[in-house]
Amino acid sequence: MKFLFASTLAVLLSSASAAPVLSPRRFGQEQAVDLGDKLNAAGPHCQNFAGVAGTLGGQSAGTIVARADPCAKLRLADQIVAAAKAHQCDAQGTKIMLDAAMDEVHAEHNFSPFAGALDIVCLDASLPVSPELRGIPPLVDPRNNGPGGSGGLAHVPAGADAASTKVNAATTAILAKAKAAGKGPGSTKSVAQQLVDLGFNFIQGLNSTTPSASSTTKTTTTIVNAPSTPTAATTTSTTKKGKTTTTVTVTVTVTRSQCAATAAPSSATAATSNAGTSASVIFSPAPVLGIQGVPLVRSSDPKRRFQVAQDTFVGQGAACQRVGDKLFNQCANALNGGKVAGKNGSSIGSICDPARTAATSGCLAAVKAAGL
Repeated sequence: MKFLFASTLAVLLSSASAAPVLSPRRFGQEQAVDLGDKLNAAGPHCQNFAGVAGTLGGQSAGTIVARADPCAKLRLADQIVAAAKAHQCDAQGTKIMLDAAMDEVHAEHNFSPFAGALDIVCLDASLPVSPELRGIPPLVDPRNNGPGGSGGLAHVPAGADAASTKVNAATTAILAKAKAAGKGPGSTKSVAQQLVDLGFNFIQGLNSTTPSASSTTKTTTTIVNAPSTPTAATTTSTTKKGKTTTTVTVTVTVTRSQCAATAAPSSATAATSNAGTSASVIFSPAPVLGIQGVPLVRSSDPKRRFQVAQDTFVGQGAACQRVGDKLFNQCANALNGGKVAGKNGSSIGSICDPARTAATSGCLAAVKAAGL
């Protein structure tokens, strides 16, 4: 959603080359979810929920403003679903809570038309965690502010206005069906990729999404009489007939002295993992519920120095956030899936959230200590 400032209107009105064009202001519609009111309605149907409703509801606007992490609203929606279970809501209360969580997932993320003309959408295919919320893509900016390009406004990409109208109608229909069914249609893809599948690809950072297609890994072991070097990993992606295949090539160099026995390739291969060797690991989060998280490693790309699983990052902030989010998702999946004896999804807030916070802060501290 976009908004116009008074200065922009002044520029438009003073233009001698074109008639002034006034566009409707949309600032403030990021609060259209009205999450607080919806959660308060569930209060009589849930145990000890009044204070929690205010806490969760108050977070909604902050997850949808332009500066917010686009995945934050999906994590908030997961917390709402978990709260319904934790506070033992009855059928009506659960329905109210689930509908509110779905509205949060479906909410449009605000962005400034002065900073760009592409929507900000979560690219993480693991979110939302709750099965009930999977498969519900969000609204996108309807682009009713004209073509842009005046007074600092970014140009609206060709075809974006028609594509946004079409996809918003489609996602609204999906939301209605999900509420009627009590669960989303399900999807293994990110909400961003779901929008692409519906014909909308005007999304920031879309090329950095983790492909949902098959991936293969090749490991090459080189034995030399030279000092050890860290593992190097490169990723290439090819697309054919709409299917993306990602190939990750991992190269390991093993030191062997001239008098030593020939090193076994299996030993070198064992030193590698889905995140790199110990020589390349910057930070590994502490396990939670016996689950080992994904570490932060050095990327082989000098322009994107940090890597988490197959994703690379320019800065440590986003990289460490991904480390925390990965651990949270693993933890939440285990609890929601009944894989932890005596615990369920109601423990996500008390177990998974602190684990994510500790992993993120610990990661940032490790990067600073490493002088990166």
